[in-house]
Amino acid sequence: MFTPIRIFDPLLFVFFIIATSFTFASIGIIVGLWAKEFENVEVLTVFILTPLAFLGGVFNPLSAIPPALQGAIQLNPIFHMVNGLRYSMTGINEGSIPAAVLLLAAMSALLFYVNLQLFKKGWGLRT
Repeated sequence: MFTPIRIFDPLLFVFFIIATSFTFASIGIIVGLWAKEFENVEVLTVFILTPLAFLGGVFNPLSAIPPALQGAIQLNPIFHMVNGLRYSMTGINEGSIPAAVLLLAAMSALLFYVNLQLFKKGWGLRT
């Protein structure tokens, strides 16, 4: 609104937005099928998603993290999502964009397949 918005790579930006949304939606479906009570959903958020977000470059760049942890952080899928979005918007890259694209495409496809199989078997569905 107050400053012009410039997207560095619009095609990559659209890919990362759609693939990241699809990945988290697929995870949400799996958790929704698995959870018997609302408290079960919080387990995922508190013990898995929050630490991955804090260690995924969401709040600080990879260069601000001690070198001993940088290798482990690059194994975090959220790091690749954030890095891909950051690169597509600003052109600033701290990892491998082709690896991030492949990882996110593979995760999306795998989670979609898992969801299809769960729905075919009727796992977690209430009748």
